Amino acid sequence: MTTPDSAQWDDEMAAPSHAVEFRLPAHASSVAVARRRLRLWLGTRECDDGVLDMAVLVMSELFTNAITHTDSTEITCVLRADEDSVRVEVRDQGCKPGQPRVRQAAADEESGRGLLIVSSVTNRWGVARDEHGTGRTIWAALPTAAV
Repeated sequence: MTTPDSAQWDDEMAAPSHAVEFRLPAHASSVAVARRRLRLWLGTRECDDGVLDMAVLVMSELFTNAITHTDSTEITCVLRADEDSVRVEVRDQGCKPGQPRVRQAAADEESGRGLLIVSSVTNRWGVARDEHGTGRTIWAALPTAAV
């Protein structure tokens, strides 16, 4: 079994500076690993602390949703950056019925605010099905001039 800390970056040393991809087991403990990898990667890009914090928050929400709302055994993360934005993509392997959507959680609910948070801290986000129609990619873009 692959643990989150033993999972390897895909082409870690050969990855172009503007993008990186990695895969992690679909376990709650992998969320922290995904956040740490995002923080390390953006740290090499001299990213503004505010953008870094918001990107880490987005990663947490999207990765957690992929674990909670799919039947995936593995989650793929793709990070991209250019002069204007940072893009976080989270790909799952298998969807349960339904489409990700922003919803209004009741004040006493402990969950249900993830995509509302993503929507409020990004300039755009979306969902794309994979070519087989079983999995999906949820992505979010954060504006930045510091990247």
